[in-house]
Amino acid sequence: SSGINAEYGVDVQISSELWDEESTTITVESNKATTVDYEISLTEAGSHDITVTAQARTGESDSVRKSLLVQPGGEKIVDTSSVLIMEKKRSSDRSVISVELPTNFIPGSHRLKVIAVGDILGEAVTGISSLIQLPSGCGEQNMHKVAVNVFSANYL
Repeated sequence: SSGINAEYGVDVQISSELWDEESTTITVESNKATTVDYEISLTEAGSHDITVTAQARTGESDSVRKSLLVQPGGEKIVDTSSVLIMEKKRSSDRSVISVELPTNFIPGSHRLKVIAVGDILGEAVTGISSLIQLPSGCGEQNMHKVAVNVFSANYL
């Protein structure tokens, strides 16, 4: 019965890579809208796709996919370790750095950055090129840029 006062049975599914598909069946009146509530809990930081699909028993269906960004809360912790590797005659020498994550860290929120520099002063001058600027603009702007270049050169 597809009359103006008809009711339709609709299966609604919500799915994500983080949990099993959940579904419910609802009744929707003709020319009306119905809301379905799902409670979800995302416990992993990052971008997560969630798909909601509605399929009527008459065969019509519609689907929407949204991406939810979960940002970690709490406190950012930065830890730095340095290891000096001296040149030795044997090529089998290795240095091992252990990384310990806090017991209550949020999965997907951790990052690890390793920088290997071939010079003992390499770490000190990392990013120094962003301080030195080429002259452009008016005289006052150039004097300011030259002063920064001189201070940077004196620092080195």
